[in-house]
Amino acid sequence: MKTSWIVLAILVVVFTALPLFGSNYFLRVATTVCMYTVMAQSWNFIGGLAGYPSFATAAFFGLGAYTSGILQSHGAPMALAWGSAGVAALLFAAFLGGAILHLRGHYFAIASLIIAEMLREIVNTLPDLTGGGKGLNLPFLRISVTAQAQFFFYAMLALAILCMAVAILVHHSKLGFGLRCIQQNEDAASMLGVDTYGYKTAGFCLSAVFVGVAGAIYASWVNYIDPPDVFDILLAVKPMVMVLLGGLGTIFGPALGAVFLLAFEEFVWRNLLTIHAAALGLIIVLLVLFLPNGIVALIRDRRVGDRSLPRVEILASQSMTSIVPVGAPKLAVAGLQAGYGDVQVLWDVTIEVGRGELVCVVGSNGAGKTTLMRCVSGLLPISAGEIMVDGKGMEQGTPADFVRAGIVHIPEGRRLFSAMSVRDNLLMGAYLRGERNRTPEDLERVYATFPILAERRRQDAGTLSGGEQQMCAIARGLMARPSLLLIDELSLGLAPRMVELLSERLREINRSGVAVLLVEQDVMNALELADRAYVIDRGRVTKAGPSTSLAGDPVIREAYMGIA
Repeated sequence: MKTSWIVLAILVVVFTALPLFGSNYFLRVATTVCMYTVMAQSWNFIGGLAGYPSFATAAFFGLGAYTSGILQSHGAPMALAWGSAGVAALLFAAFLGGAILHLRGHYFAIASLIIAEMLREIVNTLPDLTGGGKGLNLPFLRISVTAQAQFFFYAMLALAILCMAVAILVHHSKLGFGLRCIQQNEDAASMLGVDTYGYKTAGFCLSAVFVGVAGAIYASWVNYIDPPDVFDILLAVKPMVMVLLGGLGTIFGPALGAVFLLAFEEFVWRNLLTIHAAALGLIIVLLVLFLPNGIVALIRDRRVGDRSLPRVEILASQSMTSIVPVGAPKLAVAGLQAGYGDVQVLWDVTIEVGRGELVCVVGSNGAGKTTLMRCVSGLLPISAGEIMVDGKGMEQGTPADFVRAGIVHIPEGRRLFSAMSVRDNLLMGAYLRGERNRTPEDLERVYATFPILAERRRQDAGTLSGGEQQMCAIARGLMARPSLLLIDELSLGLAPRMVELLSERLREINRSGVAVLLVEQDVMNALELADRAYVIDRGRVTKAGPSTSLAGDPVIREAYMGIA
């Protein structure tokens, strides 16, 4: 983080001195670089960090321009108008986020694409307020041309510096960490207690507020607002190109991309006026194919993990006991009914997990086991029934509420953050905890349970073997200091030797005091591990009892073990 501030300070000094050496044309180009930097860095909050490809930048830019222009035309001071433009863009983004942030991928992109055109149509239908299709004139500054050039350069530079300073803070904050996790696996982030909707809304608002102010400064700079100019679709596309060119999700990549794109515009597009949109499309294709990590990836090695990682002692004799708080919770589910839309999956399901117990839920594929796990971790709303944790009703609980209550979900398929290091994945498990001073202690304990993770701690989680990824997923859950682990399909896709190793580790974790609710298709292995078991068939609990009794049940042996 210190290096980032030093780099920013050097950039501030260099750019602040530009008016001493450049002409008005040079200042115009520098002002545009600053404006592009603001737009690219703003888009990076939602597109680069959170992975949501927003086309709403043009809408925020135009909204800021018109907010400022209308206020100034009614006598408001310039500074007040600029600030109001940022507030208007922020509030609009918060409102808009409520409508479209539940969408993902190209659905979100398409929804955000129409916003600028919608605002332009609104502007055109209000000529008395906005000037309509004729545009809106703004008051002139009564200073020399050179003074104006310097004034708007420093205004846009100050905004760019503020935007980059916020970017540095966000990148090194809990918000930035959470947004990067959302980008890689939103469902997994939610399971670990991240308020994904709140974080996406924060990122979307950050992508709007600085762009709104930039639109206001631009309107004052050119003294005129033309709807096709400030709501131009290229204002939504260019920030993406700049971020891809400089480095997606990086701190200084967007600024670097802004410089390169403007250089391309100034020296190439002037000769390709009729096909500049096609040239921009070609750049995007080339970036995706040949420079997916941007220019920043070419000038420095990618950081993996934490270079200041403390030395870790692997002590085989260490146990997990101190990770578990006294009084592990008891989960009681009664009369649970749930499903997806009009399709009901669970019917009157009743199960119980006592403190320190290891309970399994077995059944065939499609029986409703994973749906049950999603319900008791807050990921899926229930239509009827009760979910009690330590006697407290949790039917309306969010995933974060369940994590705070000590219940952590290890999902089917692991759901790791594949482009993050093993260590960062483990740290994500402690996301909701405020005891940062105890995190190194917990890391040592999970490394003691899974020593291979200590050796792989700087390695990207996506490069681990299937068994190592399952270890990482369980270890990440343990970092939350749970009192109940929900493990969905422990053995899925793993070799028998790895299943045996993981089963032994799970016994150790359970013996340390952590209760476990295990969902498993490998019925024989699950019944050997568990104290008690439930059998689910077609969404209903058909059998329940001690594992040893169910293992000898002839119906279960024939149906699930193939033993007549």
